[in-house]
Amino acid sequence: MKSIDYDAIADLYDTYVAVDIDLEFWRRRTAAISSEVLELMAGTGRVSLPLIRAGVRLVCVDYSAGLLEVLRRKLATEALTAEVHEMDVRALDLGRRFDLILLPFHAFSELVEAADQRAALRAIRSHLTSGGRFILTLHNPVVRLRQIDDGLRERGRFPRADGSKLVFCSESSYDPATGVVAGRQVYRLLDADGAPAEEREIPVRFVLPPPDEARALVEAEGFRVAEAWGDYRDAPLDLGSSPFVIWSLARVEPRCPRSSNRGGRAPTGRAHADRLDLAAAVIIRRATRADLRAVARLEEESFSGASFPAFFIRQAYDAFGELFLVAEEGAAVVAYGLGVAQSGRDDGWILGMAVARARRGQGIGAAILDELVAAFRRVEVARVLLTVSPGNVAARSLYEAHGFLQVDEEAEYFGPDEPRVLMARDL
Repeated sequence: MKSIDYDAIADLYDTYVAVDIDLEFWRRRTAAISSEVLELMAGTGRVSLPLIRAGVRLVCVDYSAGLLEVLRRKLATEALTAEVHEMDVRALDLGRRFDLILLPFHAFSELVEAADQRAALRAIRSHLTSGGRFILTLHNPVVRLRQIDDGLRERGRFPRADGSKLVFCSESSYDPATGVVAGRQVYRLLDADGAPAEEREIPVRFVLPPPDEARALVEAEGFRVAEAWGDYRDAPLDLGSSPFVIWSLARVEPRCPRSSNRGGRAPTGRAHADRLDLAAAVIIRRATRADLRAVARLEEESFSGASFPAFFIRQAYDAFGELFLVAEEGAAVVAYGLGVAQSGRDDGWILGMAVARARRGQGIGAAILDELVAAFRRVEVARVLLTVSPGNVAARSLYEAHGFLQVDEEAEYFGPDEPRVLMARDL
């Protein structure tokens, strides 16, 4: 389902959308690219045409046949060449990869449902080369919400080439529970004498996710933020005041860890000292809320009566999200790791790790631990601690092999007959 029916107003679109604040930004981003560049949600070519004129070899994709017809007419008029595809970004299938993919004008927000966002990101990632960049532009909700108001209001009057005039009106409301903005846009055409000639109306829906949730989403789909800007002049991103959130995203490539599961609370498993190749589909990323049930199942499978309860897992996600990681294979979460950085101190703790029984001994737990350590470094933790059962010889050996040393042992750490060895690693 299309959140905005652009086909209904394709002939009017260029009349009221004449924004050029981002054109120099896109010229800078594409200036050094000699290979083909993919532009998604290209519309009538507001960004496309200036880039093509500058010599960019552009491939343009949009799901609106009406907007693309306008683009094709413009290309023909100027004798310009571009590959143009009518295609939904959620089902993107061009059969090749690109060094640079663009999604301008914050159009990703028109993918309202999380499933659609995930489908689009997966399709985009499959078209991005290793080492390539996907530039994603988003609204900053802190700023954009100031422009949301109830009630139909006139937003502007725009002259047309035939002497008529377009009066553009809109109204919208915001649902904080879902982050969705819903409303309508009204297009009133006045003839050359100012008399009403025609009126059209289309419903509009788009989403304004908080930047932390948007970042978790792109990381969940195998991207990392390589660069970030807060506007089209390349200003640094300030989530409190920047009008936009602009990310240059890189592919996260599969890791090839050196050893097997080393989780502090993980059950004993078969160790592998040689380098193991994870399946290409395994991605280690920050957890999202959608992962929490799977994490609870991993806990129960691995630790049975000693597993973390569901309420703790949810609160840990809210409190320690940056240090809550999962390993995903296809659509399944096959492992997780959870850390916490102590406020006002230099210490961090690994609270829990678990790997699905069928995926143990294949290096996934080791990769989770490596990423947790990297995450601790990012939040400037100086020392990482964990506890492990004295009888879990395999886990202890693996921790030691990765720089963790025993610093204490407590006979009743979790109560009677629950001893634990305390291990630490300096960062």
